[in-house]
Amino acid sequence: MRFLLVFLLLPAAWGQVATFGVKGGVPFGQPADDFDHLKINSEHWTVGPTVEFHLPARFSLELGALYSGYNVRYDTNISLVSPVPLPYFRLVGHGDTKAWDFPAAIKYRFRTQGVTPFVLGGVNYRRESTDVRVTCTAEDGGHCGSSIAYTDRYSTSQDRVGPTFGGGLEWRFGRLRAAPEFRYTRLNRTGANQFNLLFGLSF
Repeated sequence: MRFLLVFLLLPAAWGQVATFGVKGGVPFGQPADDFDHLKINSEHWTVGPTVEFHLPARFSLELGALYSGYNVRYDTNISLVSPVPLPYFRLVGHGDTKAWDFPAAIKYRFRTQGVTPFVLGGVNYRRESTDVRVTCTAEDGGHCGSSIAYTDRYSTSQDRVGPTFGGGLEWRFGRLRAAPEFRYTRLNRTGANQFNLLFGLSF
């Protein structure tokens, strides 16, 4: 009987400790290096599950796993450094990037009636991989490697980490919580400022 009572009360007790949900949204700006010739060539979005552990004094710890995928394209001309004039080489590259962000942030909710504002701050770990296809075309009879034109394919992956901050508003409809939020993340790479407009649902 005691075991059955604990089993029945456990979901209610766990609901007071943690809430589960999902977040999705759209990032603003370039998610990679700030080269002028690097452009996002597809829709850019992010979505994934979240869990929030409630702490005393209106604090909580929020963990997430947000997936994003996008394509980038660059098109630029380069010239080799030499005492004599050399032809230009045109490089056209396409990158198919898949990334996972794992943010861990402390959230604080302000005491208000109705809509609840909140702020958060923490750290974000990002794991991303990219499949790259690069085409080189030489002008004026030059050579890209052993021919006038060639295509190379390769894959690359990297880890990034940096601080993340944000804030938003939360509405409660019974156990359901809806929260739009704006979040800024600074990763350890030049030009890797990320601004995300997110919308979360949790229960």
